[in-house]
This record gives sequence, structure tokens and C-alpha cells, in this order.
Amino acid sequence: MWAGDRLIDIGTPKRRAVLATLLFDVGSALTPDTLIDRVWDSEPPAKARGVLYAHLSRIRYILAGLSDTTAYPMTLERRSGGYAIEVDPDLIDVHRCRSLVEQARRPDHTDAERVRPLREALALWRGDPLGVCRASGWRGSGTGCAGNVSTSYWSGPRPSWFSDGTRR
Repeated sequence: MWAGDRLIDIGTPKRRAVLATLLFDVGSALTPDTLIDRVWDSEPPAKARGVLYAHLSRIRYILAGLSDTTAYPMTLERRSGGYAIEVDPDLIDVHRCRSLVEQARRPDHTDAERVRPLREALALWRGDPLGVCRASGWRGSGTGCAGNVSTSYWSGPRPSWFSDGTRR
């Protein structure tokens, strides 16, 4: 996870998967069962809840340490029914990408005005989206920014210069 220009070590791949799952659904409470299903799929450890709670505790500690060093606080909260991360969604790449794609799709924008948000959205794509999340619950979920740009944007009205995917 990046905080400004610093790379923050979250820990093990499973802990990163727990954090990624919470950030993907930022602001929404996810039940322990949902988290376990998304992180471990059909092969959770014998004491999955205990392992999950340990990851959540460590994530809460890491985020609390960041609150003093960043202008954008991020907190892990226990809510009725589950756990949620509170942070401005535009600070999370996948949510920022979606916002930029929606900006580009505005009907009042010219083709030239659509280029900037689409380029910015594509620049957010760094490697395998949710690469630490291999559970079946993530398959085909359209999580990748590039996928969002290419399918979400292009599934709408085509710009005047777009026909078969090449500019003429």
C-alpha cells in the first residue's frame, strides 16, 4: 500500500488480501464470513476467524500509525455486522478509476475532454489488480482499472473517431 510517496509494508499476502477486500468495498461493513470467503475461498485455515481477527488487529495498528503522517486519515472500524475502512474513496485506485471513467462518459464532454480522465485512469493501473486475492469470489469481478476503462467507457456511446478500436 502506498501512503503518499511511501510504500507501507502491510505484511503477509493474506493480510494484504484482507486490506484489499476492505478497500474494494470502502465504507461498507463486510462480515467476517464475507472476508473469509474472499480471502481464503474454499480453503480457510482451521481457525479462520481467529486468523482474520489477528489480521484486522494488525491492519488497524498500521492505519493508526499512518494517521499521524498523512493528511488523509484511514480507519478500520468495527460496525454492526462487520468491519469497514473509512477513507475518501477517490484515494483508492479502483474507485478513483471508476470516477474518472464516469467523468469521461459525460455526454457534455467533447472527445478531447474525455482523453484526460481516461489517461489518468489508465495511469492508475499498476500490475495485477487485487493480485493477492485469488479466491473465486473475485473472478470476473471487473476489478482492474484498465478493464474498467476499456469496457466501461467503450460500452457507452462511441466517440466519432472510434469504430473498430482504431483511430482513423
